[in-house]
Amino acid sequence: MARTTVATEVASETVAATARLLTARGETAIGVGLAGAYVNPDLTITEDRCAMIEGVTRLADEPVGAVVANAGGAAPLTVSVKCFDAVATLEGIRPLKAK
Repeated sequence: MARTTVATEVASETVAATARLLTARGETAIGVGLAGAYVNPDLTITEDRCAMIEGVTRLADEPVGAVVANAGGAAPLTVSVKCFDAVATLEGIRPLKAK
């Protein structure tokens, strides 16, 4: 069984490269980001985090084996690390690991 990985902030080059590597290895990578991803929430908004969990649940054919919870911000938030968003993402995806 191939592993499913959820990657947030997939628009960042580092996370996008990780998702490409996983896909090249035959794994499933579910990208999450503001645009250009399979699921497009604004993780700073509670309702969007809930929608992200619903979207990932819909796309995950098997249990989630890994999460790349990248928490960062683009300008003008480059100094601000969105730790709360990463924690909320992990808490929301946690039940999918037991799916």
